[in-house]
Amino acid sequence: MYQQHPCFTTPDKNTRLRRYVDLGRFVSLLERRALWFACPGTFDDPWEGCYPKLHYEPDFIAVSMRALGVPEEHVNDLVRVEMQSRGMDLHYRDWHAVNCWHMGEAESDALWKLYAEHAGIAIVTDVGRLTEALSTFTEAVYIGALSYLDPDCGTLPTNNVFWPLVWKRHAFSHEREVRAVVSMGPDVFETIRENACGIPATKRLDPLPKGRYVPANLDALVESVSVHPLAPAWMLEVVEGVTRRYGLDCKIAQSDLAEPPPISIRKKP
Repeated sequence: MYQQHPCFTTPDKNTRLRRYVDLGRFVSLLERRALWFACPGTFDDPWEGCYPKLHYEPDFIAVSMRALGVPEEHVNDLVRVEMQSRGMDLHYRDWHAVNCWHMGEAESDALWKLYAEHAGIAIVTDVGRLTEALSTFTEAVYIGALSYLDPDCGTLPTNNVFWPLVWKRHAFSHEREVRAVVSMGPDVFETIRENACGIPATKRLDPLPKGRYVPANLDALVESVSVHPLAPAWMLEVVEGVTRRYGLDCKIAQSDLAEPPPISIRKKP
């Protein structure tokens, strides 16, 4: 169920959200009645789950230690410890998994092209519906809007494992992402720790899972479904049919993003 957390800035419950997916992923959602949460290491962005560049620079870490009042004789030792910790970021980022949404009242042409192509759909909901849909899940779910930072000079707190999961580089700011985050569980954590530090896991997982399905109340989640603006007419019929077949009652319509203006070019007589 949804829980507040100081690392996550949860938007107002009425904030509009969309998830752009292909038809196969939509059918999987209907079939499983569960949202897919993917581990950050499976994403195309190699910086997922890492800190901005300065956090991997010993000089920056030393300055931060001094600003916190660390005695000079301890600074170098603590910098070494912090550098060792940062070196584990690529391992431990997959201890959690995320489910991503686009925030905004209007559709995004860029996200249609990136994630849904001509045979995709957009699931329309809001933050309140998302939290309600996950309310029966017994584990903690955190929801927050991402910050977008300059990777060369941006900084984050380092006192919680969630901080690397709530930012992205400026190049991704068009996504206006809100993400839900869950834990992958103790077995995944222990396996990652064994891989990173050599401490034997009680139950080693090989290979590590790439994510997990989290049960969701689709009646609460889905306000409406938009079909790709350039999809053929049969695509709308297919989406309507499969949605009804799985017992989901919601508004389904084709996006009007590709509709022409209500004027035409006049031809010379």
